[in-house]
Amino acid sequence: MNAVLSLLGIVFIIAWLVLWLAVKVTFGAIHLLVVIGAILIILALVKVV
Repeated sequence: MNAVLSLLGIVFIIAWLVLWLAVKVTFGAIHLLVVIGAILIILALVKVV
């Protein structure tokens, strides 16, 4: 029983680390897309003028 609990603990910690890294990468990608979108809008406005 003790080995099963230890294994579950290790699995939960690994899953938490993977999800934490995925959230960090996702936040970075979202911010990058917002910056690219803002640059494209500014370029479109400059070309109109």
